This record gives sequence, structure tokens and C-alpha cells, in this order.
Amino acid sequence: MDTTSHSVTHRIGVIVACQMMFTWRADVADNVENLILEHLRAIRADIGGIKDDVREIKQRLTSLEAAVAGLRRDNANLYGDLIDQQARYDRLAERVERIERRLDLADG
Repeated sequence: MDTTSHSVTHRIGVIVACQMMFTWRADVADNVENLILEHLRAIRADIGGIKDDVREIKQRLTSLEAAVAGLRRDNANLYGDLIDQQARYDRLAERVERIERRLDLADG
């Protein structure tokens, strides 16, 4: 084999090797791209689930806030009732004291 044919054969080998490497790199790039897309789809699905969970938590929190507001209102009403009863007791105690004084039944 002469040097010219050897040089041509060598160049063809280099070209074939480059084509094979380019094809391999393209396949690897496609595989990496597919892998990235697969991960992005999984992340998107996870985020969708998290959004649903957050929406449910917000609804439950709103319900709890309404319940707490109701308890506070009930507590205020009970305190109001207690104040009313105390006022009635004070008025009854005053009346009993007046009756005792009129009848001279006072202690002491």
C-alpha cells in the first residue's frame, strides 16, 4: 500500500470515527434531554399535588379560624351573662339588707 492510499484510508477512518462519535454524542444528548424532561414532568406532578394539599390546608385553616371566632363570641356572651347575674345578685342583696333593716333583723 502506498502512502497516498494509506493517507486516504487513514482519513476515511478518522471521518468514520468522527461520525460515530457525533452519533454517540447525539444519542447521549437525546438521552440526557429525555431524562431531564422526565424529571421535570415528575416535578410538575409533585408541585400539582402540593398545590392541592396547600389548598386543602387553607380551607381547613379558614374553618378553624371561624371556629375560634365562634368560641370567642360564645365566651364573650357567657361573660356578659355572668355580669348580668352578678348585677342581679347585687340588687337582691341590697333588697335583703333593706328588708332586714326595716324589720330590725340586721346582724350585730
